[in-house]
Amino acid sequence: MIKQNNRGFTIIEVVLVLAIAGLIFLMVFIAVPAMNRNSRDTARKNDASLVSQAVTNYTGANRGSWPDDSRLQEYVGELSGNSAVDKIRIMEKDNDRITGLDQSDQEGAIVVVHGADCGESTRTEQILADATSRQFVVVNLLEAGGGQYYCVKGG
Repeated sequence: MIKQNNRGFTIIEVVLVLAIAGLIFLMVFIAVPAMNRNSRDTARKNDASLVSQAVTNYTGANRGSWPDDSRLQEYVGELSGNSAVDKIRIMEKDNDRITGLDQSDQEGAIVVVHGADCGESTRTEQILADATSRQFVVVNLLEAGGGQYYCVKGG
């Protein structure tokens, strides 16, 4: 009688290993873009804080006078690659909301609103509340959730 030793893997074992490997690759392909998006949003939040600090520093060094766009851009210096210094804009609060930062020509824009306070942030707009003349907000757009406005209080 000849004893037969079958060495190797059955088809079920091979399919099971391939399925597990496929799930691991799928998790990586889903997780990596989300981590990159979160990293860019963190950089955008830091940029908004840097702009807020630059406005505070400027007004402190210039006896409370308010900078114009170009002076603030000089004062800020450099930001991350996710925001653009040349797209920093200063506005007076003449409206109760900011919209339009989701337009392609506004990518990386940061808006500083004088005399405003942060209200509700949504995907389509940033609601502004009334504030004193010394207060301001810095608003930019994040990628999370398909584009969410982000507001930092200053002053």
